[in-house]
Amino acid sequence: MVMKNNISDKNFCFSRKSQSGVAVLFVVLILSVVLVIGLGVSSIMINQIKMSADVAKSMQAFYAADAGAEECLYQAQEGSGPCAAVNGIIPETVLDNNASYTAKREAEKSISTGGKAGTTFRKIEVSWE
Repeated sequence: MVMKNNISDKNFCFSRKSQSGVAVLFVVLILSVVLVIGLGVSSIMINQIKMSADVAKSMQAFYAADAGAEECLYQAQEGSGPCAAVNGIIPETVLDNNASYTAKREAEKSISTGGKAGTTFRKIEVSWE
């Protein structure tokens, strides 16, 4: 009987050691999952921040192009300035927000303008009757 107790004591010690190894492996696995989730969420947030900045630049470029179209249309109707004649060009004009525009009177009743904000460029074509 003494031998059985010794064997069972050794088995008990062996199983206890293997359980501590499993616990360490389990903790490493859980930390790895938490790290992957954290990196995924931060990657998504960084992309969202970049996209929102691009949308802001896009709006600035669009409104700069709109300002160029308005100026060229005004000059065409008044008959003065570069856009008074067909193929007249308003050179690059920088606005207060550092956006810029250029405008060209393409035909008798057609204007093409481009607005730029940072590296974003938007184009507008206007025609009237």
